[in-house]
Amino acid sequence: LYQYGDPKTGWDLAALPMAGERKPIVVVSAPFEERGGQFSPDGRWLGRITTTGFRLRDLTGTTTYTIPGDSSGVTEAWAWSPDSNRLLLSWHTDGRVSRFDVLDVDTRQSRGVSAAGRTPLAVANDGKVLYWKPDAQTLAVEDLSTGSVRALIPERRSLLRQGEKVHLNSLRLAPDGRHAA
Repeated sequence: LYQYGDPKTGWDLAALPMAGERKPIVVVSAPFEERGGQFSPDGRWLGRITTTGFRLRDLTGTTTYTIPGDSSGVTEAWAWSPDSNRLLLSWHTDGRVSRFDVLDVDTRQSRGVSAAGRTPLAVANDGKVLYWKPDAQTLAVEDLSTGSVRALIPERRSLLRQGEKVHLNSLRLAPDGRHAA
């Protein structure tokens, strides 16, 4: 899935098949500056940034809905749960994230996520949020229903050599949503 510029409609989304003729297939072409397209892990949902927020389309049916955005910034998918039932969304302007929410894609209910002093990385199947705490170089998980936060690994600064860093984009949740790698 990638975005391309069209002189008539602006930014649109296309997919490149992995087999066959490998000719691009237009997925979304609309006058709404469609960007940042992402499939859910199970392939059921297509999410994309629009000028009005973040749009989700159920590719197995006819359901489409928009999560309203902040007029001064961009709303985008940060991470899907492995079972594709929850989506961690971010709201940001000029690269500065103002908030995160976890959205239940079936009920359309969302819950705010506190990111003070930590960076949300993933959302588990049960809705718990995995965080990176850069000041302590640790991973933690928050249960949004209770607000409790617990460390998953001890402080890692003592294990890193001078100049070494943990790269957050390499952390993923296993399909069962219970293990991080």
